[in-house]
Amino acid sequence: MMKTLALGIDVSLSRGLDLVLMNERFEIKDVGNADLKELAHVIREWSPSIIAIDSPPKFRVEGKSRSAERELNRRGIKIFYTPSDSETCNRPFYGWMKVGHQCFQLASECGFEAFYGIGPIERRTIEVFPHASAVVLRACCPPSGWQKKKSEKRQWRLRCLEALGIDAGRLGTVDQVDAALAALTGVYALNNCFVSVGHPSEGVIVLPTKQFLDAYPRTSEG
Repeated sequence: MMKTLALGIDVSLSRGLDLVLMNERFEIKDVGNADLKELAHVIREWSPSIIAIDSPPKFRVEGKSRSAERELNRRGIKIFYTPSDSETCNRPFYGWMKVGHQCFQLASECGFEAFYGIGPIERRTIEVFPHASAVVLRACCPPSGWQKKKSEKRQWRLRCLEALGIDAGRLGTVDQVDAALAALTGVYALNNCFVSVGHPSEGVIVLPTKQFLDAYPRTSEG
């Protein structure tokens, strides 16, 4: 019987790609870091059932944001908007998105086409947002000021993994935690426990829940 494995990828312009491989029992099977040149080799070596990337697959064609992003913000989940005009897209801040686009392209070349909300999800690449995954799993947004320290962000998101009994001892950074949340979202998706928000023409964000709340209140607890 083929094993179910989800590969989570947290992208970066400077520190490479943080990678976490997770199986259907939520066990972390591998943790790594690779550059874009190595990604295709990693995909072939790890042979995942799904790939989950913390990035949009492309820039917008027009407008300042995507419907998926507006939908998350409306429910209290803060997210960066994906731009469309070339001047904004070329700003240094959005360099990480360009890395994400290349990840989607490399995954496609390895046989994992991007998932745009239609058709089967196995052997596909999905867009995820680890912060949103943590929010829907905890059914609340983090406390005020949570984003000021990476250590606080890591701890808040780490508790989502720990609540599911996941041994997160190998996850030393918030980026590795995010890669694990991406992989976890992939496992949920393979088990058909997910919703996708957005429009197929722009890209959809996959969330690890069947019950997407109208609003996510801010908690006072870390």
